[in-house]
Amino acid sequence: MPSINLNARIKWKRGKHRQARESRNPESIISELANCVFRGAFHRESVWVSCPRRVASLFDQLNIGRRVRECVARDVPFVHRDVVALRLSPEDAFYLHAVVGCLVVYAYEESVVNSNSDDENDNNDNNNNNNKGGRHVELSREQFWTLLRETAGAAFGLKCVATCHFRLQGWLPRSGLQYGADLVLYRRHPSLVHSDCCALVLPENNGARKSFDVFSEGNASESSLKENNRGELTKSFPKWYELQSLSRLCVQVNKKLILCSISVPEACDWNDSGVIAEATVKETEISRFNQLRIKNLAS
Repeated sequence: MPSINLNARIKWKRGKHRQARESRNPESIISELANCVFRGAFHRESVWVSCPRRVASLFDQLNIGRRVRECVARDVPFVHRDVVALRLSPEDAFYLHAVVGCLVVYAYEESVVNSNSDDENDNNDNNNNNNKGGRHVELSREQFWTLLRETAGAAFGLKCVATCHFRLQGWLPRSGLQYGADLVLYRRHPSLVHSDCCALVLPENNGARKSFDVFSEGNASESSLKENNRGELTKSFPKWYELQSLSRLCVQVNKKLILCSISVPEACDWNDSGVIAEATVKETEISRFNQLRIKNLAS
């Protein structure tokens, strides 16, 4: 699937043409964000970002993050009343951190809490739950990658590769849970346009399947790996009836079905964030056979 043609006409939703004129090109927004640096906090197994309202609107146009209420982000570090709190998905957080380079992530240092005296145990337990009162340290790229793999699920590695791949092509990916897919691809913000494609992320070789081995240590048994990886260790090409069901669903909602097959050299280590640069993404479009259309093309 080629990159988005910026000169191609976009079919906007009905009644959204005025808002569409005010929206900016995603590439120009990314270029502006690349010149800025924002602080994010890894808190409650999620990445939170506090930013001014204007910057939050730019993230909204890129379909990155969701705004949260003040009561929800009350105990999140770096969040106060004068800024907007955003909760990022793990894939988008790593994209902003490693690809765009505009996000610096801090995490709570548990060793600081554990080194306190026994007289402050009650306060330490409260601080440990809220991640407040202790020292926050900046995470390197490798530390952030490892932390996300351990907390975001075994499928994070492949979904992160697919998310970075589609965003570099100009698409705005979003979770495709409502359509039974891994990702849904938009040209602009979902409030302005309908999605064009549903993407199903699949490992193509053994090197890509190693991304599911997040919790394996030493000679761990196969059963323990399956249990720790939430049943996603043996994820492979879908069965024909699953593919047929998803294909018929995409036809009914007027979307294309894309199989995103990811292959990685077996020598690569998924504990290293550089594996994203070594991954190869192959896109295959699945479409239903239309006899009338084939006859018209032949004639």
